[in-house]
Amino acid sequence: MKRFFTAIIALVVLAGTTGASAQGYRHGHRDVYTAADGLGITFGYVHSAYRLSDWATDEVVTSDGLDGFELGITKDMSIVDRALFLQTGLLYTYQNDSRNMSEGGVRVIGDWDEHFLNIPLKVKYEVPVMENLSVFVMGGPTLVAGLSSSMKYRARVNDSVNAAISYNFYNGKIRTNDGMPDFIENIIEGQFPETRYRRADVQLGGSAGVRFMEIFEAQIGYDWGLVNKFKGDTLDDLKMRRQQFYISVGLRF
Repeated sequence: MKRFFTAIIALVVLAGTTGASAQGYRHGHRDVYTAADGLGITFGYVHSAYRLSDWATDEVVTSDGLDGFELGITKDMSIVDRALFLQTGLLYTYQNDSRNMSEGGVRVIGDWDEHFLNIPLKVKYEVPVMENLSVFVMGGPTLVAGLSSSMKYRARVNDSVNAAISYNFYNGKIRTNDGMPDFIENIIEGQFPETRYRRADVQLGGSAGVRFMEIFEAQIGYDWGLVNKFKGDTLDDLKMRRQQFYISVGLRF
């Protein structure tokens, strides 16, 4: 884990020390600016799902998924002038899934929240197609650090008893408040998994997009998780990987 975060810090320093001004070239009678050495701000929609496979039964199940957003800064560094770039940056991802269920007069509302910090290391190929418009494709790995992953439930019994319980997927700890009756706690704990998650992950994916008016960008992409999120006793039998679909827009300076 220390090496993982050391790599993150080194990449951020590298991005910050590279020149930040955009480079340009002549196209017809006007200057066309490329994304080389340019800083970018990006924001978009993210949908993540967990793909669970059981080695013993060959059963594969994909979760309904979590919805959220991604926000951060990116930096394109020129490899081949006006065409090929290396993109890195620092991106924050938040995603959530809500659940609502009732059993025996008990109403339970649950929320699954996850927070991630991402470092893309992707190769970007961009081609101008007309004045003020270019298209690009991008692919490569993303280093992912899990900041927080927790499932929280709030229970209500006949509008008189309110209780709360939460489960931390990284350390396996369960927390309850003083108002949680034992029978409600038993019901809710049955919803929690019996294993813990890894914080570090690596995703591999690709995207396609457009850049117009020299500074505006939009792209759509998909990333596949390469690391088994489970750790502990279930590591050999169960494997779970996080996959992610996203649509984003941004500004490049």
